Amino acid sequence: MKVLNSAVFCLLLISTAAGCTSLQSARIRQDVTIDTHVASTTSLPSMATLMVLTLPLEDLSLSKTTLTVNEAAADIVSLELLNGGFNVIDRAVVNDYMRLQGIGLRSGELSKILGMGESLEAHYLILTNLFENLQASHKIDFLPWNILTSLDTSANIGISARMIDLKRGEVVWVGIATTQDQNFQTAIQRIARELISSLQGGGDQ
Repeated sequence: MKVLNSAVFCLLLISTAAGCTSLQSARIRQDVTIDTHVASTTSLPSMATLMVLTLPLEDLSLSKTTLTVNEAAADIVSLELLNGGFNVIDRAVVNDYMRLQGIGLRSGELSKILGMGESLEAHYLILTNLFENLQASHKIDFLPWNILTSLDTSANIGISARMIDLKRGEVVWVGIATTQDQNFQTAIQRIARELISSLQGGGDQ
């Protein structure tokens, strides 16, 4: 009888653990919430050449996102642009040029930034900033004896971005998108695809 009871209890644990997985997944909102605006005068050629850089004020991030993580997000955006048929200048090349020319991303240096676009033969500059808001963990009891619990450690992850026409010096596109996931790369890839899709679409969402 003890063996039978142990077997039943183990089956209960296994079935409950399976339920735990499905319930935990259900709490992760994997759709992308997006708000964008594209200037009516913008017509982005599929073979346009772009530069992608991180915004200089990383401390605006809700969770004080590090520069390294912010740059990783910019790399993912660059990859998705390449997959979309755009030409993207290597960020290392852009950073080296800026360092040698003493260029920052401050508004007072707009003329230098436009000159950088001409020198590197880029049409647009996309500035990105990653932000995330960690969700409070929730304890969920799956058995009357409080044996199994689950901690929701997913995060709201988002990117704010704007694109500057390097010929006219105008901001021609702004996009903000968020999603929720436990995997950073997957979340950023989803967001980047949605942002680039809105950019190619050329309209408000």
